[in-house]
Order: sequence, then structure tokens, then C-alpha cells
Amino acid sequence: MAGMNSFFIKKETPMPYPLLIIVGVYDQQLILEASVELHTLEEQSQRVVIPGAGHCANVDAPSEFNHAVENFLSNIRVT
Repeated sequence: MAGMNSFFIKKETPMPYPLLIIVGVYDQQLILEASVELHTLEEQSQRVVIPGAGHCANVDAPSEFNHAVENFLSNIRVT
């Protein structure tokens, strides 16, 4: 995970759109902690922890992953 900080840009305002954050229950501790922090910072975010999955939740638990994405997309309200 070295060099990950180069992907992040510090900003003062939350994203102006809904954000889905998906992690696996067996994901790396760093990722789990970062997902909690991001979810806290982003007002329009939803955080989903996929049971039985690691870092590749879409591969480890495809049905649960797809359900989370479908649920998220079906609840987006266009203004």
C-alpha cells in the first residue's frame, strides 16, 4: 500500500454526489479504517461491509456485492 497518499487530494468540502464505499469484512485493517473515516467525512456516502469477503469483495462474494450496488443505485434520488 506504499504510495497510496499520492492518490488522495486534501479537500475542504464533501463530494456533491452519492458515494458507495464497499469493503470486505476480511479486508486489510488500513482499508477498513480508511473506509470508516471516508464515510464519516462524506455526507452522502453509504458504507457496506460484505461478510465473508476480503479486499476483492466483488470476487469473494459477488451476490452480496451486486445486491449492495443495486440497492445503492436504486436509492439515488435525482434532484
